[in-house]
This record gives sequence, structure tokens and C-alpha cells, in this order.
Amino acid sequence: MGSFFKFCFVDFNVYDQNEAKQKLNELKAYIEQIRQEVRVKRNAHLIIGTALPEVCLNTNQHTKWLHQQYNEWIKQLASSDSRIKIFDIYSILTNSNGCLKPGYAASLYDAHLNESAYKALDQQFFPFIEANIKKILLSPTSNIF
Repeated sequence: MGSFFKFCFVDFNVYDQNEAKQKLNELKAYIEQIRQEVRVKRNAHLIIGTALPEVCLNTNQHTKWLHQQYNEWIKQLASSDSRIKIFDIYSILTNSNGCLKPGYAASLYDAHLNESAYKALDQQFFPFIEANIKKILLSPTSNIF
């Protein structure tokens, strides 16, 4: 058995550094609740998606900082537990400015993903799942994903 979790892009919208720090703590606390439920209580696998980027017209340096800090933190969390995996949505969808690639946005002002974005994610997600399921099934301590 396993679970996949990701936050929405709006969960990262902040407007100053203090708000960004507070939001990071809130996101960490929420992920910790999920980890406790999935990993500790159910002894199941957990896949966590990195932050979903915003369109450039709706983002700022504080939101980009929050994305980076959150992504680093969940990767550290996964490094301490072999049954937590990270699906790096951010790297797939983000341009060099830390914004959602324009070709992946519903519009210049709307960070909802379009069909091209989902195709880009699918190209990475399904091989990611397949590779991890194989590792799990071949593990001597495996139960069902």
C-alpha cells in the first residue's frame, strides 16, 4: 500500500519573508502529520511531490524561496527513510527564473496546468512509479506498495 501527496501551487503563495518562514513551518508540520499516518501508523510507502510553481506574473522572491526551502526539506526527509520517495514536479515544470514554464500554464495569470504540462509530468511520473514499484516488489521487506 502507498500514498501520493502534493500541495497545490496556491499553498505556497506568500508576500514577505516572515510569511514565507511561517508557511514553511506549516507545510513541514502538515507533511509530518502525513508521514505519521502513512509511514508510522500504516507502514506504507509515501511519495511526496515537490512544490508546484506559479506563473511569473503571480510570483515573487519569497514564494520562490519557499519553494526551494520546502523542496530541500522534503528531499532530506526522504533521505532518512527509504520508503519515502520524492517526485520532482518542480524541476519538470519550472523555468530558469523559478516560474512555471509559460507553455505549461492555463494562461499568463493562471498557474493551473494545461495538457502540455500533464504530458510532461506523465513522461516522468509513470517511469518513476514503475521503477519504484519494481524496487519495492523486489525488496525482502516489501509489502504491497
